[in-house]
Amino acid sequence: MQWVDTSPAGCDIHGPAFNNDEIYFRDTAHGALSWGFALVLGATVLGAATTHILAGASAGLIPAAGAGAAGVAQSQPADVYVDSLLRADPAQPNSGAGAGTPTAGTDTRDSRGEMSRIFAPTLKKGGSISNEDRTYLVKMVSARTGLSQPEAEKRVDDTVAKAKKAADDARKAAAKTALWLAASMLAGAVAAMLGATEGGVLRDSKWYEPGWRASAVRNH
Repeated sequence: MQWVDTSPAGCDIHGPAFNNDEIYFRDTAHGALSWGFALVLGATVLGAATTHILAGASAGLIPAAGAGAAGVAQSQPADVYVDSLLRADPAQPNSGAGAGTPTAGTDTRDSRGEMSRIFAPTLKKGGSISNEDRTYLVKMVSARTGLSQPEAEKRVDDTVAKAKKAADDARKAAAKTALWLAASMLAGAVAAMLGATEGGVLRDSKWYEPGWRASAVRNH
């Protein structure tokens, strides 16, 4: 018996035939999947490394903190501005000895914590200090540092303005970083897809022959 090929002309009996658009789509999809896998893998490795480093740093700092400053509250972002408010001039022998200055040995952590909580809203976007809280801060600064009322008011206003500017700059820097990160991820995705399509062309063509790109035919 003689076998007769009844398949349509040009059909590959070993598998379906695909045109260039379908091949480019598959190669591009493979590039996107490779980019996504690399992104997840890189984020996992960096996250694990960061966690390990932070855990090691915490393990080394906690015993030292417990031995040297037992019972001291954890530092807050507003503490640096509270320090600036309560900083006295060391050149003045009577600085910090105002009528409301606490006596020696008095624990001032509660009042500092209160000042930090009052100051905290200035670090948030659109946050501000109420007039009552501002008046209270001025009195505290005047009592602790020995500054006059106008000087204490100026220090409070300058510190609030400095804190707001620093917070705004930090938010702008974070937004720019996020934007550049998103742009770099998009560029990486585009590069991965273009590389995959170019690799597909090299895979299906006789690239070692002169003029191969002009005569390349992809039909599988």
